[in-house]
Amino acid sequence: MFSSVDVSLEAGRCVNVKIKTADDLGKLELGKLDQEYIKDPDLRELLDSTALDAKKMESLEDQKLRLVYSVIYSEKFVLKGKREHEVYISVVGIICR
Repeated sequence: MFSSVDVSLEAGRCVNVKIKTADDLGKLELGKLDQEYIKDPDLRELLDSTALDAKKMESLEDQKLRLVYSVIYSEKFVLKGKREHEVYISVVGIICR
């Protein structure tokens, strides 16, 4: 995950201020993954023996069909890798009369 902010401020011709920040939080990954298949024997049998009705499927002809037969889930997200924080400040002032 990376984020950055750039801010610039000018006060007439006399003062110019620039502030830049950058944060690299590392990679966001899923932690503690589990996978669960549909274990109910009646539901498995129903899914195995069900034929798709061609007429009902015509309107979905160009679409992808996805059947869910297992679920993968994660309990939490984990940040991994090197974390960095960077701040750059520039102030330029000219004596104006």
